[in-house]
Amino acid sequence: MKKFVVLLIVISSIFVFSVQAYATERLSGINRTDTAVEVSKKGWENGADTVVLARNDEFPDALSGSVLAYQKNAPILLTQGDELSSVTSKEVKRLNPSEVIILGGENAISESVLFEIKDILSEVTFDRIAGKNRYETAVEIADSLDPHKSEYSKMISVLVNGRNFPDAISVASYAAQKGMPILLTKKDSLPGVTKDYYENGGLKKKLYIIGGTGVVSNEVKNEVYHFYLQDKIRLAGKDRYETNYEVNSYFEEEYNQAFFATGTKYPDALTGSVLAAKSNAPIILSEPNEKPESIEPLLPKYKEFTILGGYGAISENIEQSLDYHENN
Repeated sequence: MKKFVVLLIVISSIFVFSVQAYATERLSGINRTDTAVEVSKKGWENGADTVVLARNDEFPDALSGSVLAYQKNAPILLTQGDELSSVTSKEVKRLNPSEVIILGGENAISESVLFEIKDILSEVTFDRIAGKNRYETAVEIADSLDPHKSEYSKMISVLVNGRNFPDAISVASYAAQKGMPILLTKKDSLPGVTKDYYENGGLKKKLYIIGGTGVVSNEVKNEVYHFYLQDKIRLAGKDRYETNYEVNSYFEEEYNQAFFATGTKYPDALTGSVLAAKSNAPIILSEPNEKPESIEPLLPKYKEFTILGGYGAISENIEQSLDYHENN
């Protein structure tokens, strides 16, 4: 009888633990382009009216484009500058969009890529959003946002370093959900095109600067703060992971799941940011082989995790730790 009771207790404990355990899913391919396709398949099983296409070896265009892609309910797919990969080609055909938005100029994605897409799709229109550089492209994307889909598109914005991707990734899902344009700056100077956007954009209510003075200096902060009459907020930690914690803590919502991505490379998190926004989920950044201490307090809030990228991006050990992280 005692043995039966002990066995029953053990089984009950296992059952309770399994209920509390997190459910973890991984979206990955053999490279960044393939992972973007896996994200697309997950989030747009029945196709998409619009596809956003970005270059696979540069992050700024796709970063600013995440907000536009969310508005368009469009996956972000990646391509080489002068050739459409076979896996992206197949995914474009499966999605069968009527519109393809190209992020960046012809130096980023050439016209030959558009011709390849025309061979795949019988009826498709193209919209290229581009400036002379990443700062101009970010402003062009911001101006392309539909103000009717977000009351925040002109009144609230996000400013990040145009050459430092982790801070921007941390806020990408929130910015997309709330329709806040992501503008880019240099560390020590505000580009003229970005300054013009702030000067000519009308009423400004709130500005978020993501990252510390090592990525956006106080000189830039003081210059852009001049255009805001109300809230001006810098969210920053001593490194990218602490900044990720600060961003996620500030925008805390009642989310059941989170997306988990490496903080050392950008593509997986960027293409996953639109799906994270669609899933009402934040993006948590980690080292590939060890979770930073600063993000640990975030984890008990979530019952499900989606890992973006393969085991080289987020290791199997981290995946297992997420699977069996007790819900405190």
